[in-house]
Amino acid sequence: MDDMHKEMLARNGLYKFWHSIPFISFFHFVILIGVGSYIALSLQMTLLDQAAQQAAVSSSASFGQGRSSLAQLNAQLFAASKRYNNARTDAERTNHGAALSDIAVERKTAFLDAAQNSPHDFLLNVLPEDVQEKLPDVVQSLLEEEVNVEGELTVIHVDPPAEGGYAERTLYELDADSATAAGHTRLHLHFDGDAPEGLVTGTKVKVHGIALDQELVPMAAAGGGGGTTVTTQAAATATGPQKTLVILLNFTNNTSQPFTVAQTADVVFNGIRSTDAFYEESSFGSLSLYGDVVGWYTIPYDTTYACNVDVMAAAADQAATAAGVAVSTYPHKIYMWNQAGCGWGGMGTIGGNPSQAWIPSHSNNADSSVVSHEFGHNILAHHAQWLKCGAKAIDSYANCTIDEYGDRSDVMGYMWGYYFQFVGARKLGESWLSNVSHMQTVTANGTYTISPSETNDANVKLLKIAKPDTNESYYLSFRQAVGAFDITLPPAFVNGVGIHLWNGSVTSQTKLIDTTPGDNNPLNAPLADGTSFADPANGITITQLSHTPTTVTVSAQFTGAQCVPGVPNLNLSPLTQSGSSGAPKIYTLTLKNTDSATCPSAAYALSNTVPSGWTGTLSTPSLTLAPGVQSSATITVTPPAIVTDGTYTVTGRAVDASVGIHQANTAATYVSFTDVTPPTVTITSPADGAVIKGKGNVNVSAYASDSSGIASIILKIDGTTVKTCTAVTSCSYKWTINKISVGSHTVVATATDKAGFTSSASVTVTK
Repeated sequence: MDDMHKEMLARNGLYKFWHSIPFISFFHFVILIGVGSYIALSLQMTLLDQAAQQAAVSSSASFGQGRSSLAQLNAQLFAASKRYNNARTDAERTNHGAALSDIAVERKTAFLDAAQNSPHDFLLNVLPEDVQEKLPDVVQSLLEEEVNVEGELTVIHVDPPAEGGYAERTLYELDADSATAAGHTRLHLHFDGDAPEGLVTGTKVKVHGIALDQELVPMAAAGGGGGTTVTTQAAATATGPQKTLVILLNFTNNTSQPFTVAQTADVVFNGIRSTDAFYEESSFGSLSLYGDVVGWYTIPYDTTYACNVDVMAAAADQAATAAGVAVSTYPHKIYMWNQAGCGWGGMGTIGGNPSQAWIPSHSNNADSSVVSHEFGHNILAHHAQWLKCGAKAIDSYANCTIDEYGDRSDVMGYMWGYYFQFVGARKLGESWLSNVSHMQTVTANGTYTISPSETNDANVKLLKIAKPDTNESYYLSFRQAVGAFDITLPPAFVNGVGIHLWNGSVTSQTKLIDTTPGDNNPLNAPLADGTSFADPANGITITQLSHTPTTVTVSAQFTGAQCVPGVPNLNLSPLTQSGSSGAPKIYTLTLKNTDSATCPSAAYALSNTVPSGWTGTLSTPSLTLAPGVQSSATITVTPPAIVTDGTYTVTGRAVDASVGIHQANTAATYVSFTDVTPPTVTITSPADGAVIKGKGNVNVSAYASDSSGIASIILKIDGTTVKTCTAVTSCSYKWTINKISVGSHTVVATATDKAGFTSSASVTVTK
């Protein structure tokens, strides 16, 4: 088992990633092996031999590099299912079963990959429940399922190492109140698009979606509504003393201690640039850290598990508890160890009680900036981004890119070597600055003055100017080179106003506006005396007039917004549905005009594309919409009378030919899998032509199978129904022969499949 685990770590990038993050533990691996064994047994044949497993691992690693598409795998599964179901001999069934298993395993591997890396493609290609019901029982355990689950979230942000090369990502782990049909209560959520606002550790949610093993992609229910609904929002505390436990750990094959308990205490609690010092200075003393550093503890694992933080955290907690540490009394826990090479530089839960942060050994372990960054996540802070719009300071987001860590003026940006206080907007979000006394909302032309955000006084430190087209606001703040952390701020941030975009939620990223665009340098992003920032879409111009070490003065001018056209939002629903040959299905095409408020109404021509030989009929040829308004049309999709089983794409399109940006496409799928084969039914006892003797009982048994499943089996003797069995593949009856007449008797078994087709078998016996 251990060899197989190591081989999968080496060959399968997906497997390796999930085993390098929280909650993917050795125990998870054991469960996976157990489930795999159960599947093999349920197939009642040697369908998952070593070659098939190796092929599945290999195909996972090569997904997207020549392997079949999800739609192709669906079509292959349908064809193999019918071949298996229609087999007439044991040899045929074994051969077709092996081929069916190979396809089902390959399909599952590809869909697991898609759930994590391309959730939209996953949702487009999942099989509706009525289609799944038609597939053979032997593949049911390998299929996805539609679920409704409730539970509590753990939200974790994974940050890259100093050398880069790893894409940051946020993980959403759901501890469900009840298990899915596959037996899982720990599920990994993958959102089709952005996650809902405000999801933090401890948030309780209801999720409707599609699950496959432990992967869950939320999806809007057929009756409408989003796939994820918050039922209870987790509370958060970002003020007051924060009791924190730091646990140092190493491994059975690497017991080195590259730094001491005292050094670590200086990094987190005691040093002049410690994490405690950082938060006390940034929060004006309203937040501090205190606690203990314990260890080193050698946990009972080797360095194979050095990136499996769930295993390490559990083992570290156990070791600390055994050493007499009251682990449960600490609302914050930080784990440090002596092994690098995880591909990430640190990770932390977004909120949580207890919160958790994981920091592997790295080259500047003595620098508390990484600890402060991860602890920032623990108190709900997200990243300090840099909005890059080419030669423009601001543009439609469609024309801009995001540098996730690009704001070097905030430790929640690039923390490797840039260790500065939170920007003013983030201090507002953490309640270290007051949105009553420290922030002024600007709505009229005028001159405004603000003071540095590092000073603890009653002066205005932030200006807020609404940005209506994106439902965000500009937050203007001023910094000075003071204290232990901002003393080395880049000169541009000391001499000018920094402008950040933010939606007001502490769990959302701030976006640094580069007022000197085009040089790809965020260190000179703020305004300088005599320079301006203009947002023509919203008619806002901000000019810095002057500054001193204690104040900066700006003018704000509202000149009237210009028309800025946007790419319309277009969606088809449902994303997938099933039908039979010639059966029409209706899709709803929803269009929203995203132009700025001053634009005129736009007339969008609607069209659709369906497979060759199909018809797609729109309820209306066009929609005329004012800015911000949405409306809907329907597309009735009808396949021909004869259609090959498979997943087919339906595309909707909206175009306003008068405005180049006014065009959008969207897609949905139509799944066709028609059961036209009646069930196979066999009377297994008594044998045809048998002679029955005596006065006892004769066992009457029948077996039936069908790709859509068996609805019922009816047993009749001499025309009289003696037994009805439902939703099973076998049916038995004890026939008492004491009083039956001498001569011939007929036994008939009639099976009905879930598609409504029937077939019968009969035998004749003689008494």
